Amino acid sequence: MAQPNSSKVTLVLSVLISLVLGIVVGSFIPKIETAIQEKKEAKLLAQKQAEAEEQLKQDRVLAKDEFTIKMPAGWAEVPAMPSTSATVMFVKEVVTNETLQKINFKSYYAVTYDTLNKRGLAGYVTYLKGTLQKLLLGIRFISDKTEKIGGLEARVMEAEVTQKGADFKVLIVVIKGTGEDVWTISFNTGKDTWDTYKDAFYSIARGFQLKTSEKTPDAKK
Repeated sequence: MAQPNSSKVTLVLSVLISLVLGIVVGSFIPKIETAIQEKKEAKLLAQKQAEAEEQLKQDRVLAKDEFTIKMPAGWAEVPAMPSTSATVMFVKEVVTNETLQKINFKSYYAVTYDTLNKRGLAGYVTYLKGTLQKLLLGIRFISDKTEKIGGLEARVMEAEVTQKGADFKVLIVVIKGTGEDVWTISFNTGKDTWDTYKDAFYSIARGFQLKTSEKTPDAKK
């Protein structure tokens, strides 16, 4: 019986091996592509995180459609709390107060838009204080003064309140636009860190600038 030509056997084996390898490798292609994509996404995320960390080392300005406000180093915009146009948190804050640690609190400030509803600034502040006293039982307003911020009439108030067993100090700045718009900037921190942050809070508030007071902002309500 004639023996198969060795070169033909080698060719057939090569084809079979190639087919088998092709099937095996082919089955891994989707996994390889997924791994490559995940690696790219991980690298991109790492780059963004590195850029964000670098930015946190610098003082910046948060620019929204309606206003600009300072963001000191270590502070960053976070998802806006309900009814606010912007929320900025001291993400790099090292909280040493045990009570604040338990409730995962970090100092923050928020910007809120509202309308005067023909109350004028004084009437709006009276309304705001009454609302806060209903929502935050025991809140104590310890100072209240009038000044100009960005050329606009403003009221600057300091208050203290105890919530969840923790003592807080609050700076509330209400700024009247040229129309019926009114903006409130509220700064919240632990009472024991107030003296550390007080000057920065006042500087941020006094640096608040409306881009235009004639445009009605699409603020979150």
